Amino acid sequence: PLQRGAVSGNLFINGKPALKGTHIVLAADSIDWQAQSKGYMYYGTTNEKGYFNIKHVRAGSYTLYAYGSNQTEEFKKTAITIQPEVTKILGKLNWLAKNNGELLWQIGEADRKTTGFNLSNHKRYYSVFKIPPADINFAIGKSDPSKDWYYAQTKQGSWKINFDVTKTYNDTATLTIAIAGYARNPVLEVLVNDNNIARIRAGNDASVYRSVIAGGYYQLKEIKFSAALLKQGTNTISFNLSSVKEGAGVMYDAIKLEVK
Repeated sequence: PLQRGAVSGNLFINGKPALKGTHIVLAADSIDWQAQSKGYMYYGTTNEKGYFNIKHVRAGSYTLYAYGSNQTEEFKKTAITIQPEVTKILGKLNWLAKNNGELLWQIGEADRKTTGFNLSNHKRYYSVFKIPPADINFAIGKSDPSKDWYYAQTKQGSWKINFDVTKTYNDTATLTIAIAGYARNPVLEVLVNDNNIARIRAGNDASVYRSVIAGGYYQLKEIKFSAALLKQGTNTISFNLSSVKEGAGVMYDAIKLEVK
């Protein structure tokens, strides 16, 4: 069409402007927008004040999605109608970020990519997935994610996160694993102080064995478990990979632990 419209707005997260570079997507309100292959999609990013403006949009009805700003979930606003030669002004959009309690720690910035981890800025080549070690001991507050946590876990072994807890908890803990990519169906066992809390098998997006480094198909896993599994002193959360084929692996975006 020769005539197209536009959409603008200001995205806020819990009352504060979204971070610069937060992604805005216009797509259909059907399946996950990452998997849509029909219709049209339009993209933009926010500035330092949370403002965005997406131009040259075909007339029609869309859903607006937003991701980034260190949020593991996404924002969604439905029923946005775009008309030819008209800028749809949405005004202030307030994204109410999910709160699962006190944040004990977080590894990585949630942006749907492996940003900040070892090898995350490496040039693409076909053996990069062979570099990460099979076993890691990562200490919260001491280890450096850019050196000690890799873009992908690709070998049979265990990646351990060690952290201290100063008090007891009796309610619910939430371990959030933001997965940037997942290739060839590896089985990921998640343990808290040797107690198995989850078994993840998230499919195959062809990322790791095709030398993807930044990210593949984003998936979010929230694991609820009894906070009583945490103890005063040193605790360990383990990511154990088994049944790993050549080129299989888990690419990490961000990992965080919250407790009520």
